[in-house]
Amino acid sequence: MRHVKRCSCVAVVGLFVLHAVFSSYALAQQAVDVMVLADGTKVAMTQAQFGALLTQPGITHYGLMGGFPKLTATQTAIPVPTSLGGGFLVGEPTAIAVGMNAIGVTSTATGGSVAGGTAAAGGITASAAAAGAAAAGGIGAETITDTIVQSAESFFKTMKEKDYTGIWRLLTVTSRTTIVNDVVKRAANAYSTAQIETDFSIGGLIAKSYWDEYLFYFDPTTVLEQSKWEMGSIGRQQAEIILQYRKAKQPARLKMFKEESQWKVGLIETFGTEGRDKPRR
Repeated sequence: MRHVKRCSCVAVVGLFVLHAVFSSYALAQQAVDVMVLADGTKVAMTQAQFGALLTQPGITHYGLMGGFPKLTATQTAIPVPTSLGGGFLVGEPTAIAVGMNAIGVTSTATGGSVAGGTAAAGGITASAAAAGAAAAGGIGAETITDTIVQSAESFFKTMKEKDYTGIWRLLTVTSRTTIVNDVVKRAANAYSTAQIETDFSIGGLIAKSYWDEYLFYFDPTTVLEQSKWEMGSIGRQQAEIILQYRKAKQPARLKMFKEESQWKVGLIETFGTEGRDKPRR
């Protein structure tokens, strides 16, 4: 009887081991979304393909325990999905593009399409001189950076000048929608959503009242004149600008979104609606 029980236990353990082995094998063969290139091409890799990519020249993998990698003047860091080991894929965009084409996960990748792409596991971080990765027919990272920064700077300047229509024009759809809904609630439905939207778009009395209150608590000169600007992650449709105010311990990460071929400021996406209620320092 003991012999039978022992055999049964061995058989059960064996089944668990086989199940684990086959499960691991199946997961290793499953393609995981890694990124979308700037031209819209989706790039997915299996564990084996990811391993093959790491053998390509000029490409390095920084694991989760290594922290954020220090980039050289021309490198880009692409977040890696946890199912592929996490961390960051680091290299010059052109080297990463050549490597991807070499292992067959795509055949059309270029330096520009990698630098301007969107990662599945987070934002792609490009160093200041990643413009060297620009591809034929693509947009250089430096040009993209300038465009993003100019849009953000224009936004805070319109705030400083109390250009209400300018502020509204440079906001994302999400920020505009959230603000309108907030005002509708505060007005106890005295105005319709359409009326409030129109008022904000033309810089009417409601818009003036809202922004004057907002600017009572927030001084845009703290961003324009008293903060250090640094470009953060840049993706195809989303980017971040790191703003370090001289009196703040932690920087703010201003979220920017590309909508209708123009970079817009995600004011609510960055600060939420409660920022207006905090006293100015």
